[in-house]
Amino acid sequence: MNAPAKSLLDSAEVIAFDPADIDTSGRIGFYHPDKAVAVGRLLYKDGQRDLIKVTASKNPDFKWRLLVGLHRTEGARLEGLPVYGVVVSGKPEILRELEASENIHRRPLLPIEHAKFVFELCRAAQERIARDHGELSDQQLGAKARWQRVKDRETTSEKALEEESDDAAAKMAAAYSWQESVSEALDLGKRQIRKCLAIYRLVVEPFPDLAENLEKHPVVGGNASQLMVLTRLGDERIRRKVIEALLADPEIGVEDAKIVVGAARAGSSATTVAHQKYVNAVVGNLKRLPPPQLKQHLPEIMRALGTPGVKRMMRDLLNEELGDA
Repeated sequence: MNAPAKSLLDSAEVIAFDPADIDTSGRIGFYHPDKAVAVGRLLYKDGQRDLIKVTASKNPDFKWRLLVGLHRTEGARLEGLPVYGVVVSGKPEILRELEASENIHRRPLLPIEHAKFVFELCRAAQERIARDHGELSDQQLGAKARWQRVKDRETTSEKALEEESDDAAAKMAAAYSWQESVSEALDLGKRQIRKCLAIYRLVVEPFPDLAENLEKHPVVGGNASQLMVLTRLGDERIRRKVIEALLADPEIGVEDAKIVVGAARAGSSATTVAHQKYVNAVVGNLKRLPPPQLKQHLPEIMRALGTPGVKRMMRDLLNEELGDA
């Protein structure tokens, strides 16, 4: 077997860079000012999670040339923050390949982190439109009043989300004209905006400390569907109790947590939690397997079912479901 290739990151150390020392010109890909604003706000609020990569600059006006992390670098500059990264070196074609592969290998955002980013991006687009029309204060007051009405139970969160997602989509369309480059870079349609705003407005914003820990929850933190179940709990007090129940038990999902706090639908009881959480874990994990892997491991799953009686029950259920097919 051949020896592994030497990594560009071999012997690299993390450095705090001044964004003013980094040449960001001549980059592959698209730059979106509002995305930089949103990223900068998250860097300020949450700290930097992903490193940029630079190499020594041949431009006498800069010490470094950026390879990876354009929006992080510009976002840090806008917020007056240092940006953390590593210095890499290599042949020009290798460095160019590294720059080109940035989007392919970028760390996917978890749903809560993505929701925070989309909210800040929508706000940046709103501010851009407002700079042209002078309506920012009215829009901010309108959004604040909308969610205050939800808290006061004068309107539903569904109605507020419908209004806000419609408004956000309109602002994004006006700011970007839904250019192909923006669609590719941000992967945002109206449905995605609504989902992210729901998670932000109903999970992140009311419970910032809980949301930070919820993001690390093994069952719920990386599962947007589970988080959307949380958003459908209209009572904010119940939502808090369910999140607290989740944080107290890393093995349960939202439905189990609802049972724990007495918020499950009629007919459920807390005594079902002991076994239900395992059933939910099995079903949830099976859904995560792509079809080829599910087929590969099906014999192992069948063996795990145990007794012939259980297997006969499964056969009967399958026959009933498939019918003549």
